[in-house]
Amino acid sequence: MSKQKSSNIGFVISALLKESNMTQEELSSKIGISRPVISGWINARYEPTFENVKKLAKIFGRSISVFSEDNNSYMDEKDIIPLTDKNTIRIPIYIDISAGVPNFLDEDPSGYEDVPRIIAYGAKFAVRCNGDSMTPTISKGDICYIKPSIEAIDGKIMLVKVDDGFTLKRIKKNKGKIELLSDNKKYSKTKYKSIEFIGLVVATKREIA
Repeated sequence: MSKQKSSNIGFVISALLKESNMTQEELSSKIGISRPVISGWINARYEPTFENVKKLAKIFGRSISVFSEDNNSYMDEKDIIPLTDKNTIRIPIYIDISAGVPNFLDEDPSGYEDVPRIIAYGAKFAVRCNGDSMTPTISKGDICYIKPSIEAIDGKIMLVKVDDGFTLKRIKKNKGKIELLSDNKKYSKTKYKSIEFIGLVVATKREIA
């Protein structure tokens, strides 16, 4: 059987969470690590220790090699997500999504990416974040895969059209009202006159030079 070099560890964890229908909070509880740390692994801010890699492998029932990014580590074909026409989807990527952006959906995308369906999870397009209001969950330059949704989903990060453009914000339903919150604590709560929900962020990927 041929071998292939390991994929990004965060991408693998994200895919396995979707495949197992498990949330970051549930994985956090199972492995004994805080949810922000799990998010950090997924968004490639840092890597899990070898002991935590062993825990991940046990939780997901996979080989340790699946999570390895060492230059000398490879994994079997059966353990990776192959990029074939059957199990991938071509997604257009739009750039610079933050408040003040025009109607990007009327413009040509900056490019396309072939993404495993298990990661795309219903996404129809992707946007590149151009701000820091959602750090540490989403940072400037991150690619966010968007599944269209016109309904507000409590607790989730969504792409929203507001007064003067588009923004990525976490949704909070509070006593019949909908609030748009930033994960970055340095930002205060912002009020908008108009809110239109465009889609749910189903996965993110950090662009590493």
